[in-house]
Amino acid sequence: MRKFIYVIFILSFFLTACSDNENSNLPLATESDIVGTWSLVDFYSKDGKFTMSTVSNGDISGSFEAKAKDFNNATTTFSQNPNESYDSGSFNMELQVKTAISSGTQTEIVTADPSIKTEWSLSDNTLFFNFENDFFTGQLSAQIIYFDENKLELKANFEENISTPEDVNLGVTNTKFKGTIYLTYTK
Repeated sequence: MRKFIYVIFILSFFLTACSDNENSNLPLATESDIVGTWSLVDFYSKDGKFTMSTVSNGDISGSFEAKAKDFNNATTTFSQNPNESYDSGSFNMELQVKTAISSGTQTEIVTADPSIKTEWSLSDNTLFFNFENDFFTGQLSAQIIYFDENKLELKANFEENISTPEDVNLGVTNTKFKGTIYLTYTK
């Protein structure tokens, strides 16, 4: 379960976005609109589905919902020239998991590592993040569904396939995740 929560947390900051803009009336954000430190005030997932391939039990499929609470200085800071972002602070992540044979809820403290900086860019109200670290390498993105000078709301549909490193003995070889993440930030 700890690995599962870690993956959901990583997805909360490393998002894969939807490709169509659902709010065409929203004015286009500029890079200078995004620059600054934003406080995370809401984070949740919807419609989460997963399949874990296990060594001894075959595939286990189910659904999940994640909800962050008890935010403790959880922020994302965007700088310009160079365009980098980093996260800091912590929050509690409550994860509800259901499979055909069991269900459960677990809460874990999630702490961001501010030393991990990510290159970012903005195009047509979509934020793009270029990652190169031990967990993920590639470009991910999040759609801006609302913004003004004090509020930023992001939506990301994700579909990820994560292989468990050989040195981690969880009995799980591969996990596929699919769902939608929503994040709300304020300045």
